This record gives sequence, structure tokens and C-alpha cells, in this order.
Amino acid sequence: MRRSATKLPCLSELLATLSKQLYLLGQNYSAADLLCSESFWVVPEMMPDNASIRDWVTRCIERPAALRNLETDAKSATLPSG
Repeated sequence: MRRSATKLPCLSELLATLSKQLYLLGQNYSAADLLCSESFWVVPEMMPDNASIRDWVTRCIERPAALRNLETDAKSATLPSG
């Protein structure tokens, strides 16, 4: 079940910020974006039903470093343990 971005205070703040700027701290990507967007792309069911937040998460995921991390995580998940 997707949550409305206006029903939870933290999501309301996130939406208010992203309605004014591309990233959490302004027009440039930062560690704050990495840390805060990660939960939405690791657990997609947590993604609110809101275009501004989805667009922000997409911008964060499409960054070269984020793509490399996803590839590394995927490889790690398939390695045998031991």
C-alpha cells in the first residue's frame, strides 16, 4: 500500500522541500539525498504516491555512483557465502 505524501509529517516536509528545489539541500545532489532516497529504492513499496518524490528518487538512482552501488549490491547478493 502506497502512502499519501501529505498524511505523514516527514513526507509532507520532504514534499515541501522538493517542490522548491531538485534535491534536499538545494540544486545539487548531496549525501542527504543518498541517505534519504535509498529506502524508497531499496523497498519500493515505501514509495509515496507522489510525482515529485518519485522524480527525486529517480534523479538520485540515475546518478552514476548510485548505479555502481546498485550493481555492486546485486553482485554481492549472488556471491556464495562462506
